[in-house]
Amino acid sequence: MKKYFAILLLMCTVVVSAQPSDPKAKTAVDKAAAKLQSGAFQTEIKIVFTAQTGEKESQSGTLKLSGNKFYLKTDEFESFFDGKTQWVYMESISEVTISEPTKEELQAISPVFIIKNFDKKHRVNFELNAPKDNFWHINLFPIDAKSADYFKIILVINQTTNEVKKIEIMQKNGEKFAVTFGNYISIKPDNQTFTFVQKNYPNVMINDMR
Repeated sequence: MKKYFAILLLMCTVVVSAQPSDPKAKTAVDKAAAKLQSGAFQTEIKIVFTAQTGEKESQSGTLKLSGNKFYLKTDEFESFFDGKTQWVYMESISEVTISEPTKEELQAISPVFIIKNFDKKHRVNFELNAPKDNFWHINLFPIDAKSADYFKIILVINQTTNEVKKIEIMQKNGEKFAVTFGNYISIKPDNQTFTFVQKNYPNVMINDMR
């Protein structure tokens, strides 16, 4: 599962919308991006991977965000990112891998980066067949369709709070990857919230990839 979060958390033979971006849809995503960067939050998440066969694999976790920093904990791993360095700790093997992700890699790690520069890489339109609820259902189609691994990203955004409720990635090979977010709770992170503190993990093996 961590493999699929890594190509997300964000975190298909391509059929790209020929329509230009809808300004109202762009505004909705801009507000969601601004909301994610407006403070420090904690939310519960559910991660679901759907294979080509339709078989599903899921797990839950806790996500903390503050600007470009984040902390993610699931049953399988903990991931820390302090804005430059990322630590991924695997409890099952007592190992932490340290790296410095590129901007491209960060777009597959954090929901902030997935939508931060969306307008430069996607055509943005409302979903025409969306349910009538209190959410914006927005499709992001990659402009560079040939090089993208996916044909569409679906964003579900609360119309009242501008909070991202769900991010779903539709892969070219028929796989799907979705992250659903719970309520956003304001937090006051300290200096260690987004940093791996080795003394808290006795006898951990270090795999430094920097």
